[in-house]
Amino acid sequence: MIHPNTTLAALAQQFPAHITLLYSSNHDDDLDVLRTVPQELVLKFIESNQFQFVVALAILINCIALSFGSPSDQGLVGVLEWIDVVLSSFFAVEAALGIYAYTLPIYLGSRWRQLDLVVAGEGVWTMFAFFQG
Repeated sequence: MIHPNTTLAALAQQFPAHITLLYSSNHDDDLDVLRTVPQELVLKFIESNQFQFVVALAILINCIALSFGSPSDQGLVGVLEWIDVVLSSFFAVEAALGIYAYTLPIYLGSRWRQLDLVVAGEGVWTMFAFFQG
C-alpha cells in the first residue's frame, strides 16, 4: 500500500528499471504526473519546434486547399480530396500522440487541445465518408 505522503519521485523509484517512470512538471500541462519513458519521448517530440512547424504548415496547406471550394475541374477535385484525406490522417495521428503523451484528462484540460480533437475527429469522419463513396 502506498502511504498518502509519498512523493511522486519516491514512488517512481519503487518500480523496476524496465518500467521506469519519470517525474515531470516542466511541460505546459502544469500538473505533476508520472509518465513512462515512451510518453516523455513522445511529449518532447510533439512539443518540439520542428513538429510544431510541420503542424502549422499542414494547417496552412489545409486552409489553402479548403479555399478552392468546389472547383469545376474534376482532376483538381480528386487532388483536393486526397490532400484532405492525408491531412486529416496527419491531424488524427497528432491528436492520438497528444492523448498518449499528456494522458486524456490532461489533454482535454486545454481548450486548444479540445478544439484540436474536434477538428481531428471531424477529419476522420470526413475520411470515412470519402472512402464509403
